[in-house]
Amino acid sequence: MKKLKQIKLGSYFIMALFAGSLFFVSCNKEDVVTPEKEEITAKAPGDLNFHAPGGAANTMQSCPETLTNDGCNFTSGTGTDLQNQFAMVTLLNSCRVESLSPGCSWTTVTQTKLFNADLSNCCFSANSLNAQIDSWKQIAVNMRPGSDYVIVSYQRINGFMVTAYGPYRMGMSVTYRKKICSRLPAEPSEPIGMQLD
Repeated sequence: MKKLKQIKLGSYFIMALFAGSLFFVSCNKEDVVTPEKEEITAKAPGDLNFHAPGGAANTMQSCPETLTNDGCNFTSGTGTDLQNQFAMVTLLNSCRVESLSPGCSWTTVTQTKLFNADLSNCCFSANSLNAQIDSWKQIAVNMRPGSDYVIVSYQRINGFMVTAYGPYRMGMSVTYRKKICSRLPAEPSEPIGMQLD
C-alpha cells in the first residue's frame, strides 16, 4: 500500500514537471509577429481571451527589463508582459481611448464591459508588446455596445494564475460613454428664390 502511494506521488511529480517544462519552453519561440498575425479568440461577450504574441520571445531568465516608452507606446528595449502589465494599461489609457467627434456631445449614459487578457511572462520586444496593447484596444472596439458609444477608459481589475504553470490572466474592464450627434438640417427640395409658374 505504501509503495503504491509512492508510485502515484512519483507519477504526479513527473506530470507536473513535464507540464511546467512545456510552459517554459513555449517562451523560446523566435517567430516574427506582426499585428495581423495575432489571434484574438472571442467566446461569449465579456469572456474574450488574448493569446499572447510569440514574437521575439525568449526565456524569462534571459529577459532584461529595459523597456522605455513615450507615453503612448513602448519605444525600445525588452520586457515581460507580466512585469509590465500596469504600464501597458497606462499606455491604453494614454493614447487608446477615443475622443468625441465634432458636432457631438456626451450623454450621461455609460456602459462597462469585461474581458480577459492572458499574459505569458515571456520576454518580448517593445514592438511585440505594442502589438499586444493594440490587440486589447481592438477587443474593446469589437465589444462596443453600439456605434454611438466611445471608449473612455480601461482598468485592470485583477489577475491570477490560471494553473500553477500559467498563463497569468488579467481581468480588464472597458468603460464606454454614449454620445449624441446633431444632424444637419435637410436641404430644401428646390433652390430658395425659385418659384414654379
